[in-house]
Amino acid sequence: MDVPEVMVNKEIDAMMKDLEGRLKYQGLSLDQYMQFTGNTTEKMRDFMKENAERKVKADLVLF
Repeated sequence: MDVPEVMVNKEIDAMMKDLEGRLKYQGLSLDQYMQFTGNTTEKMRDFMKENAERKVKADLVLF
């Protein structure tokens, strides 16, 4: 099942915001985390894409 890219991107945005909040709770910024892990925003979003697509599909099936 194909899902609209805009829905996937919104889910990735939510996942990034959640990660940022969890990092902030631990005293780190997202930028610091990316420096420590050697990631970029683009790499992080690519990494999250598959999970975001699964979540959107599951949400669409439920509604």
